[in-house]
Amino acid sequence: MTVKRSIRDLVWSVRGRFVASPPPPGNPRTLLFVCKGNICRSAFAGEFARLRLPADLRCLSAGFRAEAGVSSPTAALEAAERRGVSLRDHRATALTHALMDEADLVLVMEPWHVTELGARYPGHRSKILLLSSFDPDSSRQSTYERLHIDDPYGKSPETFDECFRRLERTITTLGQRTWAPVL
Repeated sequence: MTVKRSIRDLVWSVRGRFVASPPPPGNPRTLLFVCKGNICRSAFAGEFARLRLPADLRCLSAGFRAEAGVSSPTAALEAAERRGVSLRDHRATALTHALMDEADLVLVMEPWHVTELGARYPGHRSKILLLSSFDPDSSRQSTYERLHIDDPYGKSPETFDECFRRLERTITTLGQRTWAPVL
């Protein structure tokens, strides 16, 4: 495992130089959090942002490979509840052109999400950003860890807790940089 992680980190130390997010718009009114399935990361991010960022800001979530109507797994429900967020009523939403049109800022979890969404929605490339670029702890991380908010699906409760803690940090920082401090 250590060898695999070392190779991954070496690869991303080179690839990471070519990953950049555009600056966020000055006053977004609608944020769209996107991940693969919209049952863990983007679901939590959207709900956490809705609860903690200004009330007049719309916070949505979707998945670019989501199966509409699927609920979050038990591990996600429990990890979210430990953080004061309920995902009990959440159902996956598939990403659509209408959602992309509506969003002022589209926040994704991994570099390949930027590529995938840029190919699917070329007219919206300028508003697709890596959410991890707002992580204030990124200087202590490898390039891979700095750029990726890994999917906790199917992993341990500790992995969900770690993922959701990071989402909280990044969204809090996003709110402080984009609007007046909110937390």
